[in-house]
Amino acid sequence: MGFHFGGEMAIPDIFGKRRPVSPPGGRGKFSADLLEEAISTELMLSIPKQEKSLWCWVAVGSGIASFYRVNVPTQCRVANAVLNVPDDTCCRNGDSSCNRFGYLNHTLAHFNCFDRYEAGVPRPSAIDTEIGGRRPLGVRVQWQTGIGAGTGHFLAVSGIRQTATGTDLVVKDPWEGSTSVVSHAKMASSYGVGKGRWTHSFFTISPSDAELAGGGDAFKALDDDPGLLGGM
Repeated sequence: MGFHFGGEMAIPDIFGKRRPVSPPGGRGKFSADLLEEAISTELMLSIPKQEKSLWCWVAVGSGIASFYRVNVPTQCRVANAVLNVPDDTCCRNGDSSCNRFGYLNHTLAHFNCFDRYEAGVPRPSAIDTEIGGRRPLGVRVQWQTGIGAGTGHFLAVSGIRQTATGTDLVVKDPWEGSTSVVSHAKMASSYGVGKGRWTHSFFTISPSDAELAGGGDAFKALDDDPGLLGGM
């Protein structure tokens, strides 16, 4: 399973909250027209590389929890807790016992960062609302081609760029711990080499806000519909 379905253009992992984006080859001098043409909202989100071939649900959930300043243990301990297996099983023998498909909603709920999930692709305006509110968005894509066809993979969206030609998203992929910029249209139906189709969106919330709101959707937090699984 040593293959990568990741995105397109690598970018530095240094983000401001809202800033103009220079055009390719630009000198960084912005006119009022350029400011209107390209605005970026990006979060300081770091998604680690998944330590096992099927642990995208561990890596994305852990990275989002860390963004919310949760004290996150090692990936094997996260897997251990979310899978509810005997102590240290995933750390001692992770490949044979714990390297399996999992649910991002379960991982987020474990860290009290889960609000809800929705099927389908959110409009750019909805994504902008989440990112502008400092809430990273979890994404499930389903591979349409290659040896992983039919299986799911989890990503995170940490930024959105509105340009004169459309909407780009800043995407964090745990397969290699990479960051890329992908158009909203391509993310919807053809992400990466495996032509991933965006099937579900996972809305997140800080633990403090979750406590004030009485928690996220408890039913969806524990949902184990096979259509929500991800790993490759």
